Amino acid sequence: GYVRRKFPNAYAEESSLEVENEIAKDLFVSVGYQFVHALNLPVYDSINGIPNGTLADGVQTFRPADPNFGFALEATPTGYSIYHAGIVSVRKPFAHHYSILGNYTYSKSIDITTDIQLTDTPMDYLNPRLDRGLGDNDIRHRLVLTLLAECPSTWNSLLRNFKISMLNSLQSPHYYTIYAGFDVNGDGFPFSDRVGDIGRNTYGGDSSYTSDVRVQRVFNLGERLKAEASAEVFNLFNRPNVNAIDTVYGAATFAGPVPEKFGDGVSSPANPTFGTPSFVAPARQAQLAMRLNF
Repeated sequence: GYVRRKFPNAYAEESSLEVENEIAKDLFVSVGYQFVHALNLPVYDSINGIPNGTLADGVQTFRPADPNFGFALEATPTGYSIYHAGIVSVRKPFAHHYSILGNYTYSKSIDITTDIQLTDTPMDYLNPRLDRGLGDNDIRHRLVLTLLAECPSTWNSLLRNFKISMLNSLQSPHYYTIYAGFDVNGDGFPFSDRVGDIGRNTYGGDSSYTSDVRVQRVFNLGERLKAEASAEVFNLFNRPNVNAIDTVYGAATFAGPVPEKFGDGVSSPANPTFGTPSFVAPARQAQLAMRLNF
């Protein structure tokens, strides 16, 4: 690997605007916009290749510049990222025994490479702009809703001293790159080679939804002794949230329809596990706790 001397520092340009208004007593609505443009981000280019024509689909091919190296990487400050986000929030501070906080974000993240890892190396170092696409962390829609409530002291003694809280999050899928799984263009670097002329991060993943609930009650056991019991359930509805997918197609070209998203039924004859989950978030979990205060 090689790195340019006096590597320039990365920096970001940011701007934001937010307007909040109380539309009713103790009910606030805010609308905002955020923009972030990062520059001089490090990108690793695989440079041990001399142009050697193109494939039938137009992909640039190479031959090794030096056969003594499997591949050679050069870090260059050519990376950048662009982030736009529109945000709507609803907030009700805790009063009259309950509070609400809701936040919806509509955003888009674009870059050439999101992280410094082998799979994020541009496939063609002569034209890294071909890797410009959605960032690995792009989430188009995200909704978070939290609720907190307590039982009034005037209620029946069996219902007093209860507190209930809930956290709900719903987000649209991440996008993934479909990899060939081997060196397609002949530059000796197999990790980032895609299938055919498909772009980076064009395969939609699975949406995610979780709901966590907590119920708490305080018991007065004496003048100075109190017991605090709580029960928590994470992923209340036991939804299988797929967080990673096998996106190695196993061939240099598509042998049928182009896969578009998780669960579309498009498989690969070269890799039977293509399009299947490789990591799923935890299933429903329950937790009980008891605390004494004295």
